[in-house]
Amino acid sequence: LLVNADGESEPLHASMWDFGGQEVFYSAHVLFIHPKSIYIVVFSLKDWFESNIKHREELAFLEFWFKSIHTYAKGAPIIVVGTHLDALQVGTLEADLVQCGKEISAVARRVFGNKLSAIISTCPISFGSDPSRVPFSFFPVNVKGGHDTT
Repeated sequence: LLVNADGESEPLHASMWDFGGQEVFYSAHVLFIHPKSIYIVVFSLKDWFESNIKHREELAFLEFWFKSIHTYAKGAPIIVVGTHLDALQVGTLEADLVQCGKEISAVARRVFGNKLSAIISTCPISFGSDPSRVPFSFFPVNVKGGHDTT
């Protein structure tokens, strides 16, 4: 629901596309990536911290998506979601997420340069108000919902 300046409500129409991340679909992405979209880039925190190889793969994945969005949808907001927060070690969770945020921020800065509007942290960041910068947020989330049945 969208409310206009006169206080009248209008329906808001939205489409969601799941690109799935498989390389076989990369060539089709250009058909769907548009600057008037909001991008949610999802990666696995579990894989990020599991091994050096998977860590590098996750960084490469994020860099690919940042470059694709930057190339075909300059200025579109990007929300980065790290899943499997519940799989991380509780004792080092905060330090791990701070380090993760710094590494994602470094990749984003390489791609977007000085056009990045927000520094990543381990809590949600609101979109920047400067239209010349890329709005950016990072959310670490749990995958499990409800009751654990195992």
